[in-house]
Amino acid sequence: MMRDPVLRLALPSIVSNITVPLLGIVDTAISGHMGSPAVVGAIAVGGMLFNTMFWLFAFLRMSTSGQTAQALGRGDYESILNYLRNGLLKAFVYGAIILIMSPIILRISFYLIAPEIEIELLSSTYFYIRIWGLPAVLAMFVLAGWYVGMGNTRIPMYVAIGQNIVNILISLFLVYFLGMGISGIALGTAISDWLGFTLSFVCYRQVLQDGVTTCCYDTVEGGVCVNDCDCPISGVSLPLFLRTLCMIVVHFLFVSAGSRQGAVTLAANTVIIYSFVVFSYFMDGFANAGEALVGRAIGARDSRMYDSVVRSLFVWGVGIALLFTALYYVGSGWFLSMLTDSEPVLAVMSDYKLWVVSVPLVSMAAFIWDGIYIGALRARYMLLSTALGMAVFLGGCYIFIPIMGNHGLWLSFVLYLAMRGLVLTFSRHAIVLVGHA
Repeated sequence: MMRDPVLRLALPSIVSNITVPLLGIVDTAISGHMGSPAVVGAIAVGGMLFNTMFWLFAFLRMSTSGQTAQALGRGDYESILNYLRNGLLKAFVYGAIILIMSPIILRISFYLIAPEIEIELLSSTYFYIRIWGLPAVLAMFVLAGWYVGMGNTRIPMYVAIGQNIVNILISLFLVYFLGMGISGIALGTAISDWLGFTLSFVCYRQVLQDGVTTCCYDTVEGGVCVNDCDCPISGVSLPLFLRTLCMIVVHFLFVSAGSRQGAVTLAANTVIIYSFVVFSYFMDGFANAGEALVGRAIGARDSRMYDSVVRSLFVWGVGIALLFTALYYVGSGWFLSMLTDSEPVLAVMSDYKLWVVSVPLVSMAAFIWDGIYIGALRARYMLLSTALGMAVFLGGCYIFIPIMGNHGLWLSFVLYLAMRGLVLTFSRHAIVLVGHA
């Protein structure tokens, strides 16, 4: 089974995706044993700020993976190395800009969030220390994308695991042995960010040598490498950035609309959305495999490899979606009860089982196509699908929430996911034309 190139690339990516949230969970767990609710609140606020920034700059990973995969497919050693160099340069430039602007970013964030004064002071301490690890995180985005493009998803997995272990050990030492409090939590995370970048960076030469030597080693059914591909590779970052903004708008409005319906409904929505998050960890793994293999097929102009990869991606995607649908149908109550023991919240969530069960099948196509379009460097279509999906979400909220309440909010969210998949499905011929230009 592991001979399947899709599965071989997807499994390490899934493990990496699952370990990523542990950085925030570790900080929260340590703060939760410091005896002050304000510290937990400060970590929550600070973590939200960093997660938003990380989300905004995710285009560094996605653009690098597609470009690198296409360059590998056509055996272009110079471009493979240049994409890594240019990506790292951009990451450190963006990181420096954010460091300079950090006081303004924090002030605007506090104005929007309006935390209590004690939480604001503690959040500031956490933010101004952890922010020094941000350039390393952005650089790791580039390296992770480059490794995916090179067809190596194991190194990002090892780095993610190692980074979390280091974060746990250093943070515990700084907090409990040196008594640094929230400063120790932030410093431990920042140090682990830089160690993670260092570990990721030192591996690139061997991966570069292996990838260029074998060139199209995952090409199926007789693909060949060529060196004269003229596929367009520019104009990727901006559409991906704007796409992320659209997704943030949907996420913000989803939370905002839920909060206006009361604390219990907001809590229920937050818990239920984790069922979607867990599913997304698995689907993102297959999307990462699509980025690498589709990019390589297009770089090599191998139509048979492209068709085989797309077919395999959707077979796995449908299978995983059906599996999660069945699991949520049978065990959604058990799964959600693990996340909360609040009786009022659990009572509300029992009315929304339909949405928990429907989300995997509805969203599957969007995840798979995202990976395919990234590999094909067709970011404008990804922006179009998300922008139209956002418009559907806004329209749905306006029409359905007054009629259906929170069920109208979930219907709008499901329609948003479905629209993204439909637009990318109907635009799929653009990829074939690029691949055989």
